[in-house]
Amino acid sequence: MKRKTKGFTLIELLVVIAIIALLMGLLLPALAKALDNARTRKDQGQLKGLVAAFGIFAEADQNERFPIPGWINRDSTRVGGGSATTSYIGVQGGNVQVDGKGPMDPSANLTGWLHSAMIGDNFYDPTILISANENNPMVVAKGDQGANAEEVAYDYSMVDPANDEYWDTIFSGDIEGEGRAEGNNVTGGQAEVCHTSYANLALCGQRLKSLWTNGDHTNIILSSRGPEIVAAGDMNSGNYSDSPTLELYGPVKKWEGIYASADGSSHYAKSMWFEDVKYMPKDDLADIADNSFQADFTDYSHDSGDNLGNPTSPAAASGDVWMVLNVESTKTDVTPTYDILYGN
Repeated sequence: MKRKTKGFTLIELLVVIAIIALLMGLLLPALAKALDNARTRKDQGQLKGLVAAFGIFAEADQNERFPIPGWINRDSTRVGGGSATTSYIGVQGGNVQVDGKGPMDPSANLTGWLHSAMIGDNFYDPTILISANENNPMVVAKGDQGANAEEVAYDYSMVDPANDEYWDTIFSGDIEGEGRAEGNNVTGGQAEVCHTSYANLALCGQRLKSLWTNGDHTNIILSSRGPEIVAAGDMNSGNYSDSPTLELYGPVKKWEGIYASADGSSHYAKSMWFEDVKYMPKDDLADIADNSFQADFTDYSHDSGDNLGNPTSPAAASGDVWMVLNVESTKTDVTPTYDILYGN
């Protein structure tokens, strides 16, 4: 006689499916949050690694300065003896490019060339510059053909100090995709791509003198990108609410991000006013909370001819924290670039 086997009833199957669906609904958000946290921690680790490389660079500098492209590839200078000297037979002249000699070339202090110089000197690899949270398809690591088939690997043969060449100039820090990178002595850049996810302290004005060096956690060196904030009213405009940078970390309608300080520490920021970051303008006796993505103090004026005429220019010469990706520079001003707003 054949035995009858009892299977699950339809109702029992539906109950099991409902329980599985409920568990999935509970677990998936937690898993997504865990993945977000892991990506954020990875980014913080990358920023710490970059600042650590800057610190190693600074150990060889007598003023403990972090890398400054304009000090790596300097302006020309006079080399040689006086007019009466007959015994000197070395390099000489009144307009000579010599490795390690001459004044800073402020026009070289661009985001792209900061990183290209460090990569060319083997301090780090191009991949460390790309955030695990990156949402802009234009941002890819230099040479990553998997992300962009037209990418070309970093050209280390362009690093040739004997011929006054210190980095691969086909390197972009222009998040707007125009490929701008124009200095007095060096030109380059690459359109339709940006080779870094991260903003750096604007290398101009008083901030370059006082903040771009070994220091404490209030000296902000690198950070995730921020929206275009030129005036206080921009916080209530599309410049803020339509910026793709709001989607990089945390809630999609509020800016949150990460930053790394001169002491090598990395932090998570809940707003653009980073913790303990304040500035005392020279016409005041009190510290004022500092928006790290706005040049928001006008206590210093431009050197003659250095004003680039940007909306940010009136406050560019100050010493407050101002995080940018810039494509043009003078001693007291830079031209920043910003993610293209949604709807534009």
